Amino acid sequence: SEADAAGLLAYSWVIASIGYLASSYIGEFITTRRNTVIGAQWLGAACLAATIWFAYTPTTLLIGFGISTMLFFSSECVRMPLSSEIFPTRIRTTAAAATGSAAVTLATFVAPLAIPALVPLIGWSWTFTLVGVIPLVLAGGIFLFLENFKSGVEVERLSE
Repeated sequence: SEADAAGLLAYSWVIASIGYLASSYIGEFITTRRNTVIGAQWLGAACLAATIWFAYTPTTLLIGFGISTMLFFSSECVRMPLSSEIFPTRIRTTAAAATGSAAVTLATFVAPLAIPALVPLIGWSWTFTLVGVIPLVLAGGIFLFLENFKSGVEVERLSE
């Protein structure tokens, strides 16, 4: 039912909130922000794919979407400071908005239009694989091209 779906989503977001705290710690103290973003995006994509293709019960859907969303929140939480700190201070806000916020906003515009058009043609699983899983894998790949510097280093010091 619609009420069950809404409840499932709400509980998934409760699980997902753990991702904010975990990724902040991991990206700051265990590895780099870049590696944290890549790992969260790729693990999230894998978990989403497994959920899309193999989760059929409310419990497996809750676990799958909860973990997927936790990893997506993790990625976003760390991506924001990463995309801010890789640009010089004088253009930081504009550059972060153009490279980060604009991409997320564009995705939230395109996906709701693409999903209803694609589902009748290729089904739910292929649609969410095409619209969700593949873009996440590609996004993680794009982050591989960034320099992997220690978290918190001032960008001006990197050019010295």
